[in-house]
Amino acid sequence: MAYAYWKANKHQERAVFDLYFRKNPFGGEYTVFAGLEECIRLIANFKFTEDDISFIRESLPGSCEDGFFDYLRGLDCSEVEVYAIAEGSVVFPKVPLLRIEGPIAVAQLLETPLVNLINFASLVATNAARHRFVAGKSKSLLEFGLRRAQGPDGGISASKYCYLGGFDATRSMVLILPSGKGPKTETGSFFKAVETILVYKINVHEFDLEREYEPPLQKKCFIFTYAYWHMVPKLAKGSNVAAGRLFGIPLRGTHSHAFVSSYMVGLVSPSSKLSSGLQSPDEIIDKSLQSADGSSSCEDFVSSVQTWINKIQCSNSLRGIFGETNQSELAAFTSYALAFPRSFLALVDTYDVMRSGIPNFCAVALALNDLGYKAAGIRLDSGDLAYLSCEARKFFGAIEKEFGVPGFGKMGITASNDLNEETLDALNKQGHEVDSYGIGTYLVTCYAQAALGCVFKLVEINNQPRIKLSEDVSRLYGREGYPLVDIMTGENEPSPKLIGVNMLKFLTWYFGETNQSELAAFTSYALAFPRSFLALVDTYDVSVVFASRYKAAGIRLDSGDLAYLSCEARKFFGAIEKEFGVPGFGKMGITASNDLNEETLDALNKQGHEVDSYGIGTYLVTCYAQAALGCVFKLVEINNQPRIKLSEDVSKVSIPCKKRSYRLYGREGYPLVDIMTGENEPSPKVGERILCRHPFNESKRAYVVPQQVEELLKCYWPGSSDKPREDLPPLKDIRDSCIKQLERMRPDHMRKLNPTPYKVSVSAKLYDFIHFLWLNEAPVGELQ
Repeated sequence: MAYAYWKANKHQERAVFDLYFRKNPFGGEYTVFAGLEECIRLIANFKFTEDDISFIRESLPGSCEDGFFDYLRGLDCSEVEVYAIAEGSVVFPKVPLLRIEGPIAVAQLLETPLVNLINFASLVATNAARHRFVAGKSKSLLEFGLRRAQGPDGGISASKYCYLGGFDATRSMVLILPSGKGPKTETGSFFKAVETILVYKINVHEFDLEREYEPPLQKKCFIFTYAYWHMVPKLAKGSNVAAGRLFGIPLRGTHSHAFVSSYMVGLVSPSSKLSSGLQSPDEIIDKSLQSADGSSSCEDFVSSVQTWINKIQCSNSLRGIFGETNQSELAAFTSYALAFPRSFLALVDTYDVMRSGIPNFCAVALALNDLGYKAAGIRLDSGDLAYLSCEARKFFGAIEKEFGVPGFGKMGITASNDLNEETLDALNKQGHEVDSYGIGTYLVTCYAQAALGCVFKLVEINNQPRIKLSEDVSRLYGREGYPLVDIMTGENEPSPKLIGVNMLKFLTWYFGETNQSELAAFTSYALAFPRSFLALVDTYDVSVVFASRYKAAGIRLDSGDLAYLSCEARKFFGAIEKEFGVPGFGKMGITASNDLNEETLDALNKQGHEVDSYGIGTYLVTCYAQAALGCVFKLVEINNQPRIKLSEDVSKVSIPCKKRSYRLYGREGYPLVDIMTGENEPSPKVGERILCRHPFNESKRAYVVPQQVEELLKCYWPGSSDKPREDLPPLKDIRDSCIKQLERMRPDHMRKLNPTPYKVSVSAKLYDFIHFLWLNEAPVGELQ
């Protein structure tokens, strides 16, 4: 898409994008904003290397001009400005978390990595805050999720943002090495690398990846630091391009809604019309396009497109299907086809699919066909996908029949918009004409089950079995070739034979006095860590361990009835203190783990328990209940002219123009409402009566007299401008601020069951402008 902007000479147009989300996660009514530090780091390091440019050159069509690659060489974020809400803030839907101002091509390149960095970080921080709220202030919360997180960076990032959201610590990595065999301790060592990532005390730059370390330490350092730090700038190339380069995966893609809306007619007010960019295809500067076989050249491809749209509109068989198409959308499609004539795939739902998007696409596709090119098809990203795909197929068939274009009726139709197994199944049951699916959130986050639940268990040591023998696994197949069963055997058993052999054998091992081996393990661990001895006591039998009367910092319960066992443990510790006169023994720490989540914490509170600390892993770092926040990145202004993205789904309509955001507080100190205004509107004032309106619902409005007004967006990256820059505070300060903001929220917004929605509004002036722009850009239908 950057090439299409460059080809149309639009790449330097000044654009404004908002990054926001549409719905609070986990069925709640608040979100914790996180990930800003990584976003600023990305922008500061944004640059294309010669290797990057070589790969892009190989991936793009050979017709791409050399000047584009020269442009990429000089590309950076010096012209970009970033405004953001303070990291750790409590935030709400539709309020911009980030506002990105800069050249439109650069801003679009930043879209994927910025959304990625904010989405996961904010989701995990919110998940952590919710667990903290249920657990209460007095309990200690430990993050245990590294093993079950989605990849190395998922685990490392989760540790950071769980801490930001209110957790107290992350699970440490423990290595007990023979004397004299420990890793180096100076800067750059394995321990420094691990400390950098898991405890966040050392600057990650201090670790030198080029230095040779003794294996296996070098590999471990490399895995953690490379995933956490060195991949962040590479995300800027776009996730699919980076993966294509790293793994040789074929690249496919199309343009965004922002590309289409960047061509929209600019409007400032109902009484004053100003245009920016292109209003119609006639204003495209470079209109020439060489034929597919290179034998000829069309000097005015735009005229060919206009001829075809007129033919479609005048056709008797097509009359009445659509009304007046959106000319700025037609200009965008034409411009994109000039840049990518061999892979023209149009996103047709920016305004109206059937009234504008598909007729405009057909005109461009037919003009390409005249030059020997075959358009790739359309993408549907909203609305009733089954119905729209069928209507689109009918329209393509009518075009083929009307104008005698072989194969046009089989034009490709791609569907996207939060697809998953259920929606695919529903489409199949309804009947549809979709050829290709674009699946994202539910696929890469494993939304239905965010963790597999792998474990890592000792089964043998020094040729002696532990719980189980070392296993081989065989898969047995039946007569029809289907797998019937997987069977595990001892390592030295003969392999399963074919038909006629009974393989269902069961092995029994005798372990003797298991309590003594457990005692030996505890003793060994206590010798290594005498000041922080915390024992996992449920390996065999919890009651037997209580009788062993260890003097320890505490215990961890990882199975069974945690409420009951914690109460029994507390009684036993109290009896020990009384019997032997050991002060404080009755207050021995009790930690609980075992797949804890909000529901289990709430259940423990209702049952009554004696747990002091929780170790929470899988459900925390994978955000099991909701594996993605759903951040979006929408163009709201270009060259000082507002832009709006329309949709049949009102929740997907964007709020146009550069905005300022404020939080209004009431007499009791609680936040009452967030309000967005136009950039040049006067700021809300304390004691002033302010009309707050729902962005889209006419009847929802209220007056507010704030006792405190807080402006939310601040400049964290001024680019080359001389605007003052906000400093990023240390992680602990962000955490403290987050906790204070959460405590300041009204209790009914925070409760787990039926929380009260927090109100997000726009000013009366911005409300009027949104609806004026909406009516102006929506295509007008025609009844026959």
